[in-house]
Amino acid sequence: MHQESAAERNSFHLIRFLLAVMVILTHCYTIDGTSTPLNRLTGGQLNEGTLAVDGFLVISGYLIVQSAHRSRNALVFLKKRALRIWPGLICALVFTALIIGGLAYDGTYAEYLRIRDGGPLSYIFHWLTLNLAAEPWNITGVFTGNLAHGVNVSLWTIKHEVSLYLLIAIFMVLHIHKKRPVYGVCYGIFLALHVLFTYFRIQLWDIRHVEAWVLNTWNYDHTTRTGMFFFAGALIGVYRDVLPLRWKYAGFGAALLVASGFAGMMRPVELLVWPYLLLCFAQSPRFDDFRRLGDLSYGLYVYSYPLQQLLSHVYPGIHPMLNFAITLSLIIPLAKVSWMLVEQPFVRIGRQKEHTA
Repeated sequence: MHQESAAERNSFHLIRFLLAVMVILTHCYTIDGTSTPLNRLTGGQLNEGTLAVDGFLVISGYLIVQSAHRSRNALVFLKKRALRIWPGLICALVFTALIIGGLAYDGTYAEYLRIRDGGPLSYIFHWLTLNLAAEPWNITGVFTGNLAHGVNVSLWTIKHEVSLYLLIAIFMVLHIHKKRPVYGVCYGIFLALHVLFTYFRIQLWDIRHVEAWVLNTWNYDHTTRTGMFFFAGALIGVYRDVLPLRWKYAGFGAALLVASGFAGMMRPVELLVWPYLLLCFAQSPRFDDFRRLGDLSYGLYVYSYPLQQLLSHVYPGIHPMLNFAITLSLIIPLAKVSWMLVEQPFVRIGRQKEHTA
């Protein structure tokens, strides 16, 4: 039997779980139209959800590039990524549109299923294709009385992740995916684009065609930010032999991040400190046992927002923390079922492809 080395033991499962919980907490407040605790504490600089999404991207960049290095070719790499994303996404879309949407619809369920434009079936189709047609977040007649009408706004990140996977696949085709400076160049480009836009309002392209997908103007901020944090993680990953992840440095980074919050400088400091701090924690073997629960983060992420919206629909004015507590009690078992019955079997198939290709 294979015995894990110290290097194979890590806390990635726990850190992703905590990041997903941070997203859920944030959405409880945004659905209520109020500021989150971190947002109030930092004077509006950041909220828990933004910090969590940035963290997900850092971890993704760190792990995805290593997956690319292990894959025989770009096709195998993309098959693994598709098997990780789409099975769980399909189930979440069906559950959201046919069950959650049906419960929240203003009329009868039969009427609900007959809606054509903006109905549940079109919602499933458009988000199954990662919303290439830029359709609304809503389903007609669902959550119309809620302060926020979107059915599942968490899904916006997936198309950006997929775009970055495609970029890595292109690097593989060009045989440059193992050249470490490539990731430094990419990080520098995305960092420069994001800083220019965020602090100087300089936008290098202005494309208003929907077909531009992640390159259109409406996605500019998201595209530059997701790319920046993804390649920050990738850069730390490819240089991990010369950039050791040490707790003493992480402790200094944490103190700097906290101090920057009080000084009104948290956003720029987060760009540089958060990736290192997060990966230092994730690489620690201290909480490796948490993986026995499975990788629940994806299920938590894709199922939680519709449940939160449903609670707000059923109990108008529900306190954010009560919404948070009820959502967690419902979503953790659901995420566990999603992992065991849907996600894990396809992850195993992807790993088999990795070793047999």
